[in-house]
Amino acid sequence: MNQNELEKQLSEELGCSQSNARIVAEKATALKERVDSNPESWDGPEIDSEYIISRLEMAPEQHSITGKWNWWTGSMDYFGGTPRDYRIK
Repeated sequence: MNQNELEKQLSEELGCSQSNARIVAEKATALKERVDSNPESWDGPEIDSEYIISRLEMAPEQHSITGKWNWWTGSMDYFGGTPRDYRIK
């Protein structure tokens, strides 16, 4: 997953600002790298840009892109899937 390409996709497909797309793309890339380095920590599908965007599209519409990211990672945290350090503060 290319961070720059994901940033562009987030901005185009979800209509967010470039700066917010960059923040989410950085967090998503960090998550992907963590999963790649420790595959046993992830039992979901492959993390790629399509997967990230599909999860963000599931979040309530009223959330910003960073809010959607936090919604998704928060739901994974609730079910024991992702540590809180991937949330955007």
